[in-house]
Amino acid sequence: FWFKPVTTAEDLDARQEFITNALLRCYETACPVTRGTCRSTVPWWNAELTKAKQSAKALRRKANRTKNNQDWELYKEANRSYGKLIKQAKRINWKQFTGKINNTSTLETIHKVLCVDTTA
Repeated sequence: FWFKPVTTAEDLDARQEFITNALLRCYETACPVTRGTCRSTVPWWNAELTKAKQSAKALRRKANRTKNNQDWELYKEANRSYGKLIKQAKRINWKQFTGKINNTSTLETIHKVLCVDTTA
């Protein structure tokens, strides 16, 4: 098949189709279709954090575009306040979560989860 000279348009089409099919089979074998991973949401995330994140990203884009020190300072301040809001939201959520605990078995479960040695 490969060593025969191409004499007609049909020969050329047949070889092109053969190569195309071989490439498709290789691709389908090497890159199987998979479902994307679904990101789980965190219980402490809220709309205020979304707005703060968008604001910080917008200021970063502006600072990159203008290369102005004042814009960089605005971005740094927005990014710091965004980080503080995250810490605050996590702290509030943790306090709410631990405030709901009323029996020792739940406390024991939390203790076991928090004390698991992940370095081993």
